Amino acid sequence: MKNHMVVVITGASSGIGRATALEFARKGCDLVLAARFGAGLEEVAQECNRLGGRALAVPTDVANEDQVNALAAEAREAFGGFDVWVNNAAVGLFGHFEEIPTQDIRQLMEVNLFGHIYGARAAIRQFKAQGHGILINVSSMVALVGQPFSIPYTTSKFAIRGMSISLSQELADEEDIHVCCVMPAVIDTPIFQHAGNYMGRAVKAPKPVIPAKRVARTIYRLTQKPQEQVTVGNMSRMMRFQRLVSPALLFDKYMQKMISTQHFKRKPSRAFQGNLYEPITNWNKVNGGWLPEDSGKGKKISLIAGLALAGTLGAWYYNRLKRQAGPANFSSDFDDARPLPPIHPEPPLPAETFHAHHRSIIVNHDTTAGMHDSTIISHGSATGNHGVTGSGLGGETEGLSG
Repeated sequence: MKNHMVVVITGASSGIGRATALEFARKGCDLVLAARFGAGLEEVAQECNRLGGRALAVPTDVANEDQVNALAAEAREAFGGFDVWVNNAAVGLFGHFEEIPTQDIRQLMEVNLFGHIYGARAAIRQFKAQGHGILINVSSMVALVGQPFSIPYTTSKFAIRGMSISLSQELADEEDIHVCCVMPAVIDTPIFQHAGNYMGRAVKAPKPVIPAKRVARTIYRLTQKPQEQVTVGNMSRMMRFQRLVSPALLFDKYMQKMISTQHFKRKPSRAFQGNLYEPITNWNKVNGGWLPEDSGKGKKISLIAGLALAGTLGAWYYNRLKRQAGPANFSSDFDDARPLPPIHPEPPLPAETFHAHHRSIIVNHDTTAGMHDSTIISHGSATGNHGVTGSGLGGETEGLSG
């Protein structure tokens, strides 16, 4: 793809969307920015102009298909078309599944899922007409491993990933049209301040948290070298591997406990619809204040979490062998044998190697494709906060993509 591009970004007023707009502006791109909060969007456009881009702010509710189509028309009128469409707008929602109001679940799907569907359809029409283009859908690492207490959000992110994979297949003969899916981990954005919450406890970002600019840089790189699926963060490789090889019940109990303890504060919280229906006009910036300045701690936490889970799996496996063999048999069979080797998490693979490995092995399980740079989850708002919901493994996990 050429360096000078026309790029449409939804959810651009805060979080990942805002960081992505600034990243493309630094490259001198023309931008068409969309979000519900018009004043916040204008602020982003002005900042992009100062950085060297040309930005047009178009207030848009992505849950309204007519408004999404009008957004595409504005891009054509202003710049003659567009080369890249970034579907990023999303809202978050926490709570016990059976207690979340049905209308709130429906509204989340209108924004997160149908907003992506409307954007993808508008983009593909333009790409087919001009013969090229890149659609980038921002999903979340929850779309790979799941996450309790944010099931509507997780469902929407699985659906976005499924749409991306299937659309790539449908467009397989279109050599110059690409569909990419980005799955961030826990990102430092205002998603957690903006999310609806029926848990009765205040939400927090599970550690480690990574900056939104990492996601923005990944999105830009996809315009230069498209890939079907990439992740952002380091914990994702280990998390996904553990999800595939560990007993389902053990992994599920671990996730339940870690999300419950690391994604929520002890502080009580009233029921809160967040930005499901209307934009929240505070916290309209890239970060959400979750990331300490000295971010080197994240890698240590990620490693510790991986080792802890590996140790848990090792103990489970040993006890299972013991129960199956019986006390006497287990003693006679194993006392004189060499001790079982410890279970260690595999070190992260280079992006290219892991991408190939993922394709050859994991795709055969669930038709998922390439792993990339890594992690779990947080995506945020129709105003631009993608927070994926943190897997709360103490490693780079995503909750709502931020």
